[in-house]
Amino acid sequence: MSTFFLEIYGEEIPSDAQVFGELELKKIIESFLVKNKIQFSKINSLSTSRRIIIFSRNVSKQTESEISEIRGPRTESNKNAIQGFVKSNKINFSDLIKRKIKDTEYFFYLKKSPPVKLNILLEKNLNEILSTIKWKKSMRWGSLQDKWIRPIRNILCVFDNKRIKFNFAGLDSVDYSFGNYHYKTKKIQFRSIDDYFKNLKTNFVIADRNERKKIIYKKLYSFCNKENFERNFDDKQIEKIANTVEYPNIYFGKFDKSFFVIPSFLIQSILTEKQDYFYFRKENGEISNFFGFVTNKKNAKMKLLISGNERVLKARFSDAIFFLNEDKKKSFQERLELLNGIIFYENIGTLYDRSLRIKTLIKIICKKINFKILKNQENFLQFSNVDLTTEVVKEFPSLQGKVGGYYLSLQGVDKELCMAFSEQYSQNFNNNNVLSFVVSIAQKIDAVIGFFLSGKKLTGAGDPFGLRRSVLSIIKISIEKKINLNYLSVFKECENLFKKQGIKTDLNFFSLIEFFNKRILIYLNEIGFDNNFIKINLSKESLNPYLIKENTKIIEKFVNSSLGKKFLGAFNRLDSILGNKNYDSDIDQSLLYEKEEIKLFNSIGILKKSLDVNKSIYNLDELKNLNILTDPINEFLDNIKVNVEDIKLKRNRNSLLFHCREILNLYYKFNDIEFGNVKT
Repeated sequence: MSTFFLEIYGEEIPSDAQVFGELELKKIIESFLVKNKIQFSKINSLSTSRRIIIFSRNVSKQTESEISEIRGPRTESNKNAIQGFVKSNKINFSDLIKRKIKDTEYFFYLKKSPPVKLNILLEKNLNEILSTIKWKKSMRWGSLQDKWIRPIRNILCVFDNKRIKFNFAGLDSVDYSFGNYHYKTKKIQFRSIDDYFKNLKTNFVIADRNERKKIIYKKLYSFCNKENFERNFDDKQIEKIANTVEYPNIYFGKFDKSFFVIPSFLIQSILTEKQDYFYFRKENGEISNFFGFVTNKKNAKMKLLISGNERVLKARFSDAIFFLNEDKKKSFQERLELLNGIIFYENIGTLYDRSLRIKTLIKIICKKINFKILKNQENFLQFSNVDLTTEVVKEFPSLQGKVGGYYLSLQGVDKELCMAFSEQYSQNFNNNNVLSFVVSIAQKIDAVIGFFLSGKKLTGAGDPFGLRRSVLSIIKISIEKKINLNYLSVFKECENLFKKQGIKTDLNFFSLIEFFNKRILIYLNEIGFDNNFIKINLSKESLNPYLIKENTKIIEKFVNSSLGKKFLGAFNRLDSILGNKNYDSDIDQSLLYEKEEIKLFNSIGILKKSLDVNKSIYNLDELKNLNILTDPINEFLDNIKVNVEDIKLKRNRNSLLFHCREILNLYYKFNDIEFGNVKT
């Protein structure tokens, strides 16, 4: 077994493209080795802002030899046919073997294919392998046809400590690389995998992303311990910043406290989104005026570097103060009128229309869940989207909602409503402010209904309109906050709101519910529920995510219990006999001759009295009562012949079984379960 090493070195690779590139290249090379029957242990992948690395310490030097069986003519064929087969394969007659297929005997030739050296295969195929990666955005440079995420400057490729010769993007592969370009451009000769990584570190490159992250975390935690700050950082941000450097160096600066006139969420956004800086919180939760940043090079003039970043931040904060002051010059009502000039969807009205609908939707939902809106809250509901017109949101789109909530708080408006405006685009809620949930659900329902009415189509796995994300958010909020609400009724009222505004509507509620049900299935499956039990609680006539989750939990618990398994076994016996046939459920009691018939009929009657047809959430104790039918069903099926010659008796017995199934399916969809599995 030998080592294989490939490094593509070039210009700055965007953070998200690094992980994508290394995983795609790894997958393609693995597939190539498997296809060519090359034995290997593990393919490793690493990436930095400048390079993508693929390597393996144990790869076979050649393909496995193969024996393929070539069928020739039948043994009783004429001599010319047999000689022709021998000649065409360049073999002797003695090389043939005989074998029967069914009742006919044939000649066969076992052809042995010699192994092919991997270095030859790599030289022939690496150009195509690199061309196979489908980047979201790729580049061509010069007059070259080959594409890559960014211009390539060097290709290192070695197998069994020998250079693999190929050309890609106008570059011939070599057996050397380069270190961190901020320090030096000296060539690093490849001698072995371990030696390569050792030399990279010496030349200020840490190839392992996790190691770069650990360095950043360590420095941040050390600074937090020194200044008594909270040790709470976003791992995604840490990874993003670790992807921008090959050798992380962390520095700390601070800004003037006068900038605390800017709301903390905006300070935080400027630091993290605009500058890729770290912010710090004091132990009391207040944001500090210290910040941290990472560079690719250790700078001898540290004070100059820090002061330069402080000046950049000062300019950013000054811009933010300007935006805030400009925004305050317009009233909420003026901003609401500005929404009249922004189209929601083509032929679906403006954002002004949407704001009025959302206000009414909030009131509708609150009434349905018995939550009372205060008068001073109701007076401001139509302003939920006005921050779209502000300078701050134009500059920081991710702060939509938070900006509206902040400006509302400056008017002295109720804190719960300010919080609801701020959190309306959130996916997670760490509070019990009902108004936050309702406002969030209302704006998402209006967005979903608006999309369906617009006639637009969702294609592919992407989510360009945020529709799937909105639906999953509605589901998540409803389940986590136990909002017991049939959304179908809300959808219908929302459609009427569009109609009242003169917007043409032709909403396909079936498609809408199906779209939601697919997302419910995904969400509940992700939190641990079995698809089989989720599906039996999905309906085309109603949509209540909270009830679906609760009933799934209860039905799954029952079916997996010993009582449930016994009952389901009996029910499936009954269901398999009836199949898809329907019978008259009117039973002639005078034809119930046998004790098993009478027992089943009486047991059904007892069960009917204990079942609540108007219930919304399943009751586990009620489900356990279904065991009343387990023995009567089994005893009936074990001892009673259904398909008798007497037509009336046969029909009556089928009707009894059908009646039993109908009663059960009136409450539960047991005919959709088969020993714990949903029928397909």
